[in-house]
Amino acid sequence: MELKISTVYTKQRLLRFNDYFWKQRKVFFSFMAACTLLIWACVGFLIMINALTDTVVLCGAMVTLMDLAYLFGAFVMPRLVKKSPSVDAVLNFSFKDSEMNYTAETTQEIASGTIKYSAIIKVGKKDDDVYLFISKRQGYIVDVSALSEIELLALKALVTSHLPARKVKWK
Repeated sequence: MELKISTVYTKQRLLRFNDYFWKQRKVFFSFMAACTLLIWACVGFLIMINALTDTVVLCGAMVTLMDLAYLFGAFVMPRLVKKSPSVDAVLNFSFKDSEMNYTAETTQEIASGTIKYSAIIKVGKKDDDVYLFISKRQGYIVDVSALSEIELLALKALVTSHLPARKVKWK
């Protein structure tokens, strides 16, 4: 059975994908915040015992700048997608038994390719979108709003057949 699905990458759809991606990183954010607080607590302690050096201040400032850069990349940069060639791109997917084919049409080019299901490392579904991750930070968005329940179950079986259950977040 072959499923053909077309998806338009609107700005809102790309932002939802980005939000989904960053919400999967809650543990990392918590760890980053705990480390930053610990470092600044140590700096405060060193100030109290009058043992603060330029090196300690520089290290604290660098950790803070790294945190701010990471947060900027996570929350501000994605909001600047206006100039991205992905906005308003149309991706036509064809899901077959062992692979998926896609054709991407943007204002600048037309590209196509084939991806084996074994190359998909993680699958997520939120609302009417399915996210097929092919790396930690890169994935495809598939609009499943027009699929019937049977077609949706067939798509799930195709793309998740090789993945462990913990790598599938299908709600």
